[in-house]
Amino acid sequence: MTDNVPTLYGIEISWPGYRNQPCHGTLVFCDQCEQTHLHGGGSDGSHKVAHCTNEKSRYRDTGYYVKVINWTEKEFRDAFKFVIKARTKKRALLKKGKKR
Repeated sequence: MTDNVPTLYGIEISWPGYRNQPCHGTLVFCDQCEQTHLHGGGSDGSHKVAHCTNEKSRYRDTGYYVKVINWTEKEFRDAFKFVIKARTKKRALLKKGKKR
């Protein structure tokens, strides 16, 4: 991994695909658009092209590496919701002119 390409954390997930054949991928949380992105063929440390919808995303030019963490999908989604809630609160405070 190189210094100029960031690393995002993700989890490996599986789901039934066409004719119930198992599909596998890596789900990552994108801090640039505050969404999760699903990448196929994900193995730990692999480079991914950004799926980010934020046109100003710092990942658009470089993509990112994925570091797989050993969390359940529920733990991952709960952490994702926590981050979104905290960011929303921070934005509201900054809008009111308060800093935390």
